[in-house]
Amino acid sequence: MRIRIACRDGVGRCGDLEIKDRMVSIPNIIYLHSKRFPSPDFAEIIGTLDGRGKEGKVTIDFSPFSERIIYPASMPPSFHRLVEEGDLCIIPSNLEGDIPDIKFRRRIFILANLVSIYERSRIFVRNLVEARERVGYNSILYAPGVADAKNLSLLIY
Repeated sequence: MRIRIACRDGVGRCGDLEIKDRMVSIPNIIYLHSKRFPSPDFAEIIGTLDGRGKEGKVTIDFSPFSERIIYPASMPPSFHRLVEEGDLCIIPSNLEGDIPDIKFRRRIFILANLVSIYERSRIFVRNLVEARERVGYNSILYAPGVADAKNLSLLIY
């Protein structure tokens, strides 16, 4: 996996991501794909929990993380731990905005629980900015579940 950042502004990044010998533009959306809820045909990146994606699409298997315990954002910071595997790292978002120290370089950082604090805008932004400062400016932040039609362009920026 390689990342090429062409430009940046604030916590936003634009560029290219090479996954499994395929290039996709970033920012992008990882669409979850399952038998019950298939991903749209225009999706460039597919996330799966069973390792099966769509032919011709970049597929990311999230199954190694499905067995990990991610505590709710309302739990005290002592419950929140990083989960690191390969190029991925799960960062637990929390009400205090206290992101743990990140000791190892990773390519993609998944912000868990971020959707649960979306309604609290100051805490949401504090978690997002703190995570960006901790992981560095050449890594990808993935915030599952926070985008909808009203805020997608703002969140991508």
